[in-house]
Amino acid sequence: MQRFPRYNEYKVLAYRIFLAYLFYMGVRFLFFAYNPNLIRIESWTELVPLAYHGLAFDTTAILYANALFIVFSILPFGVNTRKSYQLGLKILYFSTNALFYALNFVDLVYYRYSFNRSTRASLDILEHESNKAALMGNFLVNYWHVFVWFFGLLFLWIYLYGKQKVKPHQQKYTLKYFFASTATFLLVCVLCVGGIRGDFRKSTRPINMIDANRFVTDASQADFVLNTPFAVIRTWNANTFKKVNLVDKAVVDSLLVPIKQYQNRPQTRPNIVVLILESFGREYISSFNTHEKIPGYRGYAPFVDSLAQHSLIFTRGYANGYKSIHGMSSVLSGILSFKDAFTSSPYPKQKIESLVSILNSEGYDTSFFHSAPNGSMGFLGFSNILGFDHYYGKNEYGNDADFDGVWGIWDEPFFQYFNRTISAKKQPFMATLFSVFSHEPYVVPEKYKGKFPKGDSPIHQTIGYTDYALKQFFKAAQKQPWYQNTILYW
Repeated sequence: MQRFPRYNEYKVLAYRIFLAYLFYMGVRFLFFAYNPNLIRIESWTELVPLAYHGLAFDTTAILYANALFIVFSILPFGVNTRKSYQLGLKILYFSTNALFYALNFVDLVYYRYSFNRSTRASLDILEHESNKAALMGNFLVNYWHVFVWFFGLLFLWIYLYGKQKVKPHQQKYTLKYFFASTATFLLVCVLCVGGIRGDFRKSTRPINMIDANRFVTDASQADFVLNTPFAVIRTWNANTFKKVNLVDKAVVDSLLVPIKQYQNRPQTRPNIVVLILESFGREYISSFNTHEKIPGYRGYAPFVDSLAQHSLIFTRGYANGYKSIHGMSSVLSGILSFKDAFTSSPYPKQKIESLVSILNSEGYDTSFFHSAPNGSMGFLGFSNILGFDHYYGKNEYGNDADFDGVWGIWDEPFFQYFNRTISAKKQPFMATLFSVFSHEPYVVPEKYKGKFPKGDSPIHQTIGYTDYALKQFFKAAQKQPWYQNTILYW
């Protein structure tokens, strides 16, 4: 390995990045030590796996903090081993890492007041304080021990940084040096992109705060999995959810009576099935456009149209979000997403009253189904926040032969899996299915190519495919004992 150009430099770089992981993990345990009564972790068997899952969120924060440092460490300048250059790298390393690292220490104390990791919203609150100096002085006096911890660990970090040094030598700028350095640079850049996103899969969005809830049994544990720099970074441009008092509260209270009592006599406990169909706009459904008199109009969902003849339909519905990630929060909990998804904002971890929580309180078994890789769109994390008893994704389906290789399990087999799974449940149950394949790149399984009208837009054949999958689901579901005692909503 010593013959590989710049091996010593890469080894030292890896050590320096490892130190960042080490100190991030250390302050995570310190965060728990300061807030043991607020974070419900009962044993080491819970603590260690949660800390392990925190590495993904540490990776994002560390790579953001060290992006320039990594670039300048591996660019083939030919002068990288000089003492003056290494000193510049050290200054860059600690000027960024110290700033990011300090954010973690704020939450050692502030968490007991906010019950959340600090976000961009927290900084906005501080921005509007007129007595920042007095607040800082008060914090320094009352919580001096936090500063001791921060500077003590930072000095230890600086000391350990110096234990591994790049060996200075006169570098010959050969073709081997240049090509090896360039290849390594490109490889490291690709790995950094994957690390910042959380993975390389197209079917999942970059990990967000909501994803910490994928691994928890209690909502408070998500804050142990997270780190504060990550929370600030991910909410930096996602804080459009702000309280605006457009109408006086007294006027609102005089006009609205939010508590209603409903009669349920004789008492019934129907099953509830909610179908959220990806990109199923009204423009594709004939029964929603019967009276519109649109020249040359054609629908692409014949089975949904047949259902409409036996259903209560609302033809004047309006979008409650314009992205897939908006759907779950708006449909199940009535929270709209006007610009940013609610699940990407600083606020989704708070207690949310929803269809799920109401039915949980009534003794229903509640489940969420989404055929994409678990964690896609943040749905797994948000399902834990809403209180779903079960989450069924690609992992639970357990047969990659039905995976399209990009988004998830094809709709038709996954809809049948949905039917089999809920048919095995004790009634009453509530189940939500979020479909996948009426989505870019708008492909259908090989055996169905040419079966559905392609229309004048690529999405049209995938609307037809999902509509067909829905038809097969209803065909199988009608034979089940739960079907006649079920309200199906989509």
